[in-house]
Amino acid sequence: MDPNTALNILQQNPAIVETIHACFDYGLPHYYLAGGAITQTIWNHIGGKPLMQGIKDLDIVYFAENETGDTERTHENQLCHDLKNKYVIDVKNQAFVHQWYPDKFGAVIPPYKNTEDAISSWLPAFAIGLRLQDNGEYDLFCPFGLEDAFSMVIRPNKRVMPQSAYTQMASSFGQRWPDVTIIEW
Repeated sequence: MDPNTALNILQQNPAIVETIHACFDYGLPHYYLAGGAITQTIWNHIGGKPLMQGIKDLDIVYFAENETGDTERTHENQLCHDLKNKYVIDVKNQAFVHQWYPDKFGAVIPPYKNTEDAISSWLPAFAIGLRLQDNGEYDLFCPFGLEDAFSMVIRPNKRVMPQSAYTQMASSFGQRWPDVTIIEW
């Protein structure tokens, strides 16, 4: 699938464009707007639905090893001050995911090396990140390509996610987007 097609669709979603520009203007280090909001915007476009339908939040991921959880909350509060009235925003520093991942998903994972490493551990259809570059162009990171997103296929990425988390996550997406194909573990 052509990345320009994805970019054209994503640029039609004001929530995505506004959030990416807010991250850029704020100076969030090594950030992407990634995951569900990106993929689900594509799915909604394919299905002729409003672009934000069924999207629970906008996931902003970044990487900064020299920060603390308090800094993450500060970024979320400052970055999202104007956006919070419009959208649900979730900001996560990927440098510390390995610390809380076992409690949330029941699996121990190694620390990520950077934001791209983190995104590469996600389900292939959701391993898509978008950010604004200094030259004003959009940078689309999709380590598994865009085929699963445009084919509406959810398949496991067994790199870090346990089967139970995959099953729960896939079921949630299947309920909100009945047209998706879910590949068994």
